[in-house]
Amino acid sequence: MNDFEIRAEANDTAIPQTIGFCILFTAVNFLFSLLISFFFTFIFSLFIYYIIYTSKVKKIRKIHKAIKEAHENIGFNGFTELMALSIDNKKEEIRQILDDGANINSQNDKGYTALMYASNFGRDEIVKFLLERGADRNIITANGNDALHFAKNNKFRGIEKMLSS
Repeated sequence: MNDFEIRAEANDTAIPQTIGFCILFTAVNFLFSLLISFFFTFIFSLFIYYIIYTSKVKKIRKIHKAIKEAHENIGFNGFTELMALSIDNKKEEIRQILDDGANINSQNDKGYTALMYASNFGRDEIVKFLLERGADRNIITANGNDALHFAKNNKFRGIEKMLSS
């Protein structure tokens, strides 16, 4: 075998090896791209979950803090048990104290009513119940806000509809 034949044999095997390498490189590149894509999608999903979770936790903490403060402040600055129960979402207890003669439209020193507190904290069932029992939706606070303002401000659409009708 001469020098030329050896080179020809080497070149014959080089082409299939090059094609095989290109296919392998393309496959690895595709898999790597896919892996990177999944990784960033996963990280983005975790980020979105974190945002949603923390916002819900903050809202829950705000409600718990308000309930605690409500119970601590009964009797101070005109804050009534009816107002505390409206925040606390306690329909049966509200029914009982209204049956016992509590004023459904009583206002604290800032002009807030139980209906306003229920609207502010998204208590749909309590708002409906208070309206059925004759709560005045047109009472305004010292700042000029009514129960509808609190529902709109907190984007409680169901309560907005109840108070608008």
